[in-house]
Amino acid sequence: MPNMLEQPPSEELTRQYDASGWYTADELRELLSSLADRLVDTMSPRQPLPAAVPTPASVPEVGLGITALNDLWSEIVSGSAMFGCPGMIGHMNTAPDPIASLTDALVSQLNNNLIFQELSPAASQIEELLIREFAARLNLPAETTGTFCSGGSLANLTALFAAVGGFSDVSGRESTALVLSESAHSSIPKAASVLGIPRSNVVHLPTDDGGHINPDTLANLLRRLPPHSRKIVVATLGTTLQGAVDDVSAISKVSKSYDAWLHVDAVYGGNLAFSLRHRHLLYGLNEADSIAVAPQKWLYVPRLCALVLFLKKETFNRNLEWPLPYSLSEGHHRGQWSIQASRRADAVTLWVLLQIVGAKGVGDRVDRSIDLAQYLFQLLNGHPRFKPQHSPNLALQLFQIDPPNKSGDRLTRVHRELTQKRTYWLSLAEWRGQTYLRAALLNPATCASHLIELLEELCGCS
Repeated sequence: MPNMLEQPPSEELTRQYDASGWYTADELRELLSSLADRLVDTMSPRQPLPAAVPTPASVPEVGLGITALNDLWSEIVSGSAMFGCPGMIGHMNTAPDPIASLTDALVSQLNNNLIFQELSPAASQIEELLIREFAARLNLPAETTGTFCSGGSLANLTALFAAVGGFSDVSGRESTALVLSESAHSSIPKAASVLGIPRSNVVHLPTDDGGHINPDTLANLLRRLPPHSRKIVVATLGTTLQGAVDDVSAISKVSKSYDAWLHVDAVYGGNLAFSLRHRHLLYGLNEADSIAVAPQKWLYVPRLCALVLFLKKETFNRNLEWPLPYSLSEGHHRGQWSIQASRRADAVTLWVLLQIVGAKGVGDRVDRSIDLAQYLFQLLNGHPRFKPQHSPNLALQLFQIDPPNKSGDRLTRVHRELTQKRTYWLSLAEWRGQTYLRAALLNPATCASHLIELLEELCGCS
């Protein structure tokens, strides 16, 4: 006979939890006021990286209480990278719009779960609406469907999982060939390892100097491949180094002629769905098999927010559907089609931002980023001390200080000096064995005057 409790569980916590929740309405209002102050701190920072990172305290046996929260928030802010700083232009990370951040706090408190319809009544409908919205704006067929994912890497993995047969067919992965460019994101070869595609079957395709796939080179490679049960080609709409946009239409024709699945990693560039002046770069997406897009990269929402789209609903259902017997329903659940089970309602945050700012407002921000990158290219091209590595398709720019130093020692030293000045931060990147400075001009706080000042600071570095 199992031991039974002699006393019922303590009712202390139950007594604390009244109709107002854990905290009173006045306490919550005070918390929100403190949070607003900390949000302002993140929106107008003076430097991109902290001068010092505070050492976090160990977990106390007795909690500090709600009065300590503002100090803890301040400590977190003081030790964080500040994506709202105009000089933070080194990575493809953006400060979310405050509307999105505040909405995300509400989404977190609601904690609805996209695995089941009954656990996310409104969020499920919003996710389905945004999938249709992205499909329409990307000019994809009406039957296009998909699912949101927690980040671009998982969106790419989900697409490639479906391409090798998904849940319906686990055979033949050892004989699947995956063709990707030398510019492809690291999530693609990592996905191949997760899916059991042998490293010898992962073929890296040389690109031009700007990181673009040459369709003729792709055709020659596919022609020489030994017989495989499956072939997958990955094109990129906005590479991580140069922001290169592949010719998806031409690549699709080649892929189809060799019976290869075409996946487009549009984690970055797929956000051109809202662009007003650069939508021509999306041409050919309607000929792909699957597409990954991540609004977290360019639409100013918190990470992780991404989606994967499949142009054939039949493939989506066959390869990704999995029964959920612990919640029977006459309808369907969003969690039926995914590698993930539980998921946050990230689509809700994006939907609210789009409702408030509008498609045109978001598109203006995207277009402005590209304009700023093109302006930086002109500054670099017209300056005797700098050498741009490419002409930008989107909002990324690699460049060197002329004359270039192949070992990268000089740029590493310059990067260190720039970082120590704590006004601007660029990343260091490697392309074909050479080191470059890399600017990602996605920050809405960055202006043309900041770019001029950046180059002046770089000229002052040794």
